Amino acid sequence: MEFMTFRRDEWQQLFQSSIEIEALSLNIPNEEVHHIFQPLAELLHFLVLNKKQTARALSDFLRKDVGHSPFIIGIAGSVAAGKSTTAKVLESLLAQYHEHPKTAILSTDQFLHPNRILEARGIMHRKGFPESYDYANLHQTLKKLTSGEARVEVPVYSHATYDILPEPVILEKPDILFVEGINVLQVDTGEAPITDYLDIAIYVDAKEEDLFQWYWERIQELVNRAMNDPTSYFHQFKDLEADALLMMAKNVWESVNLKNLYEHILPTRERADIILEKGARHMVHAVHINNRLL
Repeated sequence: MEFMTFRRDEWQQLFQSSIEIEALSLNIPNEEVHHIFQPLAELLHFLVLNKKQTARALSDFLRKDVGHSPFIIGIAGSVAAGKSTTAKVLESLLAQYHEHPKTAILSTDQFLHPNRILEARGIMHRKGFPESYDYANLHQTLKKLTSGEARVEVPVYSHATYDILPEPVILEKPDILFVEGINVLQVDTGEAPITDYLDIAIYVDAKEEDLFQWYWERIQELVNRAMNDPTSYFHQFKDLEADALLMMAKNVWESVNLKNLYEHILPTRERADIILEKGARHMVHAVHINNRLL
């Protein structure tokens, strides 16, 4: 696929948002919100309105209410690329438009099989690979959401316990739904590709060395948080010396995350409608727009 590329300075000049930014309680520089995410939210807002207008036109033509399904935005990329942060920032910005105040985020991590099942199947070391997901449940959930069900029960995944929590939560019918995860653009996702449900797909891209650095920073943060929390999966690593913890992180990264990246994640990048190309410190320095979106 061919992409149109906008350098950071070009991107921030092309789009002017029509809303004022409210304070975002997220660990992201205001500069990044203003220069990258607010213009992107404006573009997405335009596409949401376009879908609603098309639905109204179809209803008029068919003389039948075609219903309302959420505008679904997929966000893919490597482990530690910043997918969930991207989803949270865009969700916060899009919720400020009065046309679609109800937004929600669904992570494909919520549809990982519980650890007890992964252990029973001998694939705990393959967590994050296609076979570790309950795709039947994920597809059923997406079908309910796209058919307009008002309240849908979804599992909850905890990065602290590294497992699915016992109690699910209720996802109420959103105007805009973000589906984020490493496998959002993959084709081996059960009965159909997840992309069948998406209105637009974003891929968060970065160099391998930056991805590992961010992964290492995440591991350190999780271990630090778990120091006094025996319920956390990462509590078991609290007494490791820094060098030993780094060695463990490198081993997991190379044997699991890097392998998964090259086998299943990176090959999906060209399927995205928008690629956010990051450099150091998670700063986006180029935005690539797929020509099929134009």
